[in-house]
Amino acid sequence: MRQRGLSLVELLVAMVLGLLLLAGVIEVVLGSKRSYQSGIALAELQETGRFALEAIAQDLRNAGFMGACPGGLVNAVGSEVAQYTLEKSGIEGFGSGMAAPAWVPNGRLANTDAVLLRYASNPVLETKSIAGNRLVLAAGGGVADAFYLLSDQQSCLLLRNAGSAAGLLADRSLEHFLASATRVYRYRYAIYWVRRNDDGTTGLFVTDNSQTSFKPNTEELVNGVAGMSLRYGVAGAGSETVAAYRAAREMTASDWRRVRTVRVSLLLQSQTREVDEAPASLKFDGRTLAPNAERRLRLVMSSTIALRNPSR
Repeated sequence: MRQRGLSLVELLVAMVLGLLLLAGVIEVVLGSKRSYQSGIALAELQETGRFALEAIAQDLRNAGFMGACPGGLVNAVGSEVAQYTLEKSGIEGFGSGMAAPAWVPNGRLANTDAVLLRYASNPVLETKSIAGNRLVLAAGGGVADAFYLLSDQQSCLLLRNAGSAAGLLADRSLEHFLASATRVYRYRYAIYWVRRNDDGTTGLFVTDNSQTSFKPNTEELVNGVAGMSLRYGVAGAGSETVAAYRAAREMTASDWRRVRTVRVSLLLQSQTREVDEAPASLKFDGRTLAPNAERRLRLVMSSTIALRNPSR
């Protein structure tokens, strides 16, 4: 008698083979998905790192700028807080192993560095006239209670504007400034630091002056930064050449005036979990970090930035 259809054994064998093939297809699809997610996460980390490093670099290059001050800068802000002591240096850092100075914001992530940058910034406002303690701006643009630096190629003065948009009002005579040569710069300080958000993610934050009061303004510059390490290139005595790179805890008060370069290293971490196919330990800031338990992708990016306006 001729056999019709499949026997139970043949059917079971066919089902097993089909399941094996299906499992292989699923594994390929899942592997492709993981590779795709890992590639996207890596691209996001690289873009985050480039953006953060460029933002820090821009302020580092400007740090210390105070116009032309051959006679030195006179600070008439009326505050001794570090954010306004441009005459000391354009840069000051903080790191692990140090007692936190007052300028370090609360909530800084443990084992991360912070840096304070000070400088006169754009836009430059032209002077129309000077009489007594009042400076009239050629086109307005002033802000009451904001901080400004005056420079006429001979002397410089850092002050808080007690006037209005039309001009600056100081607590002293400004008549030693030559009106036709006086340039008015907005004053800026910026503090870069790392903090954890309420949702558990970490980010690079910048705290700066709002240009209208003493109240600081804090914003998240970019998410996904889990660590920041800073090393300061200090010039040797009587030289402009960097002799050594030092952590903030290794710096003396006089060393900050001799900083010529800053090496910035950022520890970046993906916001998405389960994208690192092979979690591994990672070295950062002299420490070995254990593999990430959530399989977040991590990356270290570094850049060395030269200061354009080193202190003298």
